[in-house]
Amino acid sequence: MAGLTLGKIQQIALVQHDVDAAVPFFRDGLGLTLQFAMAGLAFFDAGGVRLMLTKPSSAAAPPRFAHGHESA
Repeated sequence: MAGLTLGKIQQIALVQHDVDAAVPFFRDGLGLTLQFAMAGLAFFDAGGVRLMLTKPSSAAAPPRFAHGHESA
């Protein structure tokens, strides 16, 4: 795509079935700074990129991608 430029990645989301159980791994195991957490969400600073842990939106729904393709 001519003329397309990408900027810096600002946030990455990771789906975790148990966000509360995943927090100690990212905080204590990987040494990431926990910015804040609330029900089903946790946000970390990963070297200037925000890492968001979130619960799946629906266990029955397949992942959907912004470019229009769906997983089988």
